[in-house]
Amino acid sequence: MKKICFITTGNIESIATMKRAFGMANPLTAIGFDVHIVMLNCKENIERAALECNELVNIHCFEASSAIKEITQKTRIVKQVEPDYIFFCAFVARNYILRFKLSKIPLLLIEHSELLSSIKSYGIIRRIKEFFFERYSIFYADGLVCASKYLLNFYEKLNNFAYNSKLKFLYSPYAFNSDILKPAMPSDELLKKYKDKFVLVFMGSLNRDYGLFAMLNAMKDVSSINNNIILLFIGGGEDKQAAIDFVNSNNLTSTVHFAGYVAEEELSSYLSVANAFIAPLNNTVQDWARCPSKIYMYLPFGKPILTCKIGEPAEIFQDNGLYFNTEDYSTLSNLILKVYSSNYTYSFGEIEKHTWKYRVEVFNSWIEGFDVKK
Repeated sequence: MKKICFITTGNIESIATMKRAFGMANPLTAIGFDVHIVMLNCKENIERAALECNELVNIHCFEASSAIKEITQKTRIVKQVEPDYIFFCAFVARNYILRFKLSKIPLLLIEHSELLSSIKSYGIIRRIKEFFFERYSIFYADGLVCASKYLLNFYEKLNNFAYNSKLKFLYSPYAFNSDILKPAMPSDELLKKYKDKFVLVFMGSLNRDYGLFAMLNAMKDVSSINNNIILLFIGGGEDKQAAIDFVNSNNLTSTVHFAGYVAEEELSSYLSVANAFIAPLNNTVQDWARCPSKIYMYLPFGKPILTCKIGEPAEIFQDNGLYFNTEDYSTLSNLILKVYSSNYTYSFGEIEKHTWKYRVEVFNSWIEGFDVKK
């Protein structure tokens, strides 16, 4: 039996990189893996593990502490588990494992889901640190799992200079859990609140860098023409209060709503009430590189997705997407009105290829090309 250990850090509400561990866990057990997840001992992580992981998945909790103590706790757990594969859900300082303390050296797999050194809002010290880990991962890992085509191309080119001939690459975007996210009857409360309304849903971090004010300004224009269209924000973020202030000062309280954090088990109800979804991206290295998980969570609901021809959305929708430009919010307001008036429908093709089950099938085929270290 193959044994895999996922290494995660932080609270899933604020650090989403552990989504892959929870998403892949059950499909891996279904094909015979012994699955272990190392995670922070906190209410949110424990609740998500209980929701997404079956009884075959082994959960190991570490306590909140300094970075050095966290590394020590994780190394101790890994030494006890003795996995064949360690899967780092992000290659950051707190996810480092002291290999010299392990009695068995496993294959090391690192996921890259964004290019942290490209995030301009980070201070110079943080960006230098991320720059180092991004490049060190090529020498530390046996395999890199890249969540976007941009990252795959970036690391393959980087490895051409480093020339680690043993390093293997896998393109594996995020996905959705087909057992949890699926069309459902919205709650009576939502049905009553949004009866006869056209509901646009944005799910994610309310952050200026993620197109927040492009959406708000577009809704300001849309509301002056059609007050039957509602924008519903699901989630929180550092700029949520600034968004609320904008809504209040522009008399948008009837057309822009804030649901706040919605528990995973309630998401299907909220996403089912949507008539369309929004997923903004900017024309920056940061957004070309990252894999917006919300796109995959929108897919099973079969509604129009208003997004940008950048990065992973361009890979999914190609020339058939509903695209706008975050630098010109009028392109979004025009697109919203177009979708509203045209009863737009779109077939996304084989959405089962965007499930975690399918990602695991591809992953398993990939690791069969490795020789497990003894």
